Amino acid sequence: MSENKIWENIARKMDERRDPADDNELNEWLSQKKQNHTILKYINEMWESKWEGKEIAGASYSKLIKRIHKHEHHSRRFIWKSIVQGAAVVVIVFATIFIYSQIQEHNTNTQLSYQTITVPKGNRTHIELPDGTNVWLNNDTKFKYPTQFADDSRNVNLTGEAYFEVAHNAEVPFYVNIGKHRIKVLGTKFTVCAYPEDNLIETALISGKVQFEIRSKKQKDVHVLTPGNSLSYNTYSKELLEKTIDSDFLKYWTTGIYEFNDESFENLAKKIYRIYNISIVFEDEFLKSKTYTGSLGLEDNIFTFMEAIKRTTKEPIEYKYDDNRFYIKLKKTE
Repeated sequence: MSENKIWENIARKMDERRDPADDNELNEWLSQKKQNHTILKYINEMWESKWEGKEIAGASYSKLIKRIHKHEHHSRRFIWKSIVQGAAVVVIVFATIFIYSQIQEHNTNTQLSYQTITVPKGNRTHIELPDGTNVWLNNDTKFKYPTQFADDSRNVNLTGEAYFEVAHNAEVPFYVNIGKHRIKVLGTKFTVCAYPEDNLIETALISGKVQFEIRSKKQKDVHVLTPGNSLSYNTYSKELLEKTIDSDFLKYWTTGIYEFNDESFENLAKKIYRIYNISIVFEDEFLKSKTYTGSLGLEDNIFTFMEAIKRTTKEPIEYKYDDNRFYIKLKKTE
């Protein structure tokens, strides 16, 4: 693929004009060299910084900004498109000279190394971070953190679910990055649940104060959460929901017992899958919306739990177990 084509694809990605065909082409380009990942990361950071009003050093970037100022009356999308398509040479110089100089400076000054922990389904683990922060990672979770934090911030990356007890340091904020969104704290106890397949990011605050930052290419919406409340954000519908957490909220993390109240069978099925690594297949869609109240422990026998579900459901149901799956359906009556 030509370099011009690559930069056009990146431009569409930056400006949220995604073409599904771009994904395969960009993935192919990213797989060619490890450095290409770093190039894309820096372009993304600088693109966001432009709209946030931040200044970035570098002669090549300055030249790029001057071109933008010459066309202030045009829309941002048009400016970006014209720069990429009409001045590909400038963009390539920007990418190759400025980005690589920044990479070298970054590598020289920070030399951060990272640790990645992957927790399989049906497991949990606890770790203590370099600053004294304690983190409990739930099943089916991936967590990345530096072996030594930077001087001005503490950044970790989460995919899955975790409970944090953050060591207080007012001068060095703690960030939990969830894709392009993040949660900012100074010292507090809170949970984060962010499984990509659920299209949902949820944080619940036990004590302290957190700031939930919902980020897009052009803006950042900040929501402050108070103790005893949770905030969930649907990444698909963009809906926000704040609610009060119950007094037994922490029991799951301290005792391994998950308590639920009027929870849909569909949501319970997701919990069962992550806790026991056993899937539930609904042969009758109607059963997904059935709600239940009770508790589920990590040490509980899943077959005993399924029997309890069967006995407490008003409509008769039946299930069979095969190859790590429960197949559930309404029981036919004579």
